[in-house]
Formats: sequence, structure tokens, C-alpha cells
Amino acid sequence: MEFTVSATEYSDLVGVSNISVYKKDGTLVTSVRGSVGNGFLNTDVKTHMGYYTYRGEENTVYYMVLTMYAERDGGSDYRLYTTNECRSHV
Repeated sequence: MEFTVSATEYSDLVGVSNISVYKKDGTLVTSVRGSVGNGFLNTDVKTHMGYYTYRGEENTVYYMVLTMYAERDGGSDYRLYTTNECRSHV
């Protein structure tokens, strides 16, 4: 899954601070905390693009919830984004 996060202006930190993967029935499968090291967040930018790959069980339907995040001058803001459902193929 690819993502693009844009802040209204250049920020200290921009990107995705968390990705949670759920089965179609709402069961949480895994959560991954974003960092600069794993490529989910970037520093001193206005826009950041990244990706995450989850290899689930074959023929299982999943969706993800992303926490889109920006931080500037000690303040921060976030928005939640829920993806469409997707069937895993192995």
C-alpha cells in the first residue's frame, strides 16, 4: 500500500505515525509504528510518500487504518484514513 501525506507547510515531521491492519470483521491483525528509520515519516518536508506491504493469509479480506501525522514547532496534528478492503493473494 502506497501513501502520500502533505502538510500545509514545511514541517519538522510528516508522514504516517501508525498503520493498523484489520481483517474484514474488524479483528486487529497487526500495528506498525511509523518512524524515519522504517520510511513512514520524514523530516523537514512538506510532503512525504512511502509504502507498506502486509502479506496476509490467502483469500482473506483486510483493510488498514493509517494515522497521517505532521509536527511543527512543538505542535502536531493527525488524521485517520481507512483504506478500501483488499483480498490477499499469495
